Amino acid sequence: MTLGADTEAYAKLMAALPCEVIGFEPQAAECAKLQALNRAGHTYLPYWIGDGSRRTFYECNFPATSSLFERMSRD
Repeated sequence: MTLGADTEAYAKLMAALPCEVIGFEPQAAECAKLQALNRAGHTYLPYWIGDGSRRTFYECNFPATSSLFERMSRD
């Protein structure tokens, strides 16, 4: 999921140096949206990154906040 132009933490790096961003987005619909942006120097792959163990993926209403980490209660 993109939050808009120049909002990525690496935007200044990409502007200063020739480099390529390779992102991982396991949610198929979100990965397709990122690829459809056709941004030069960006490649998005539909994979998870982990240690190979079975884990629970916590999908949130806002896709950018989905994680392997369970949301902590604010009680």
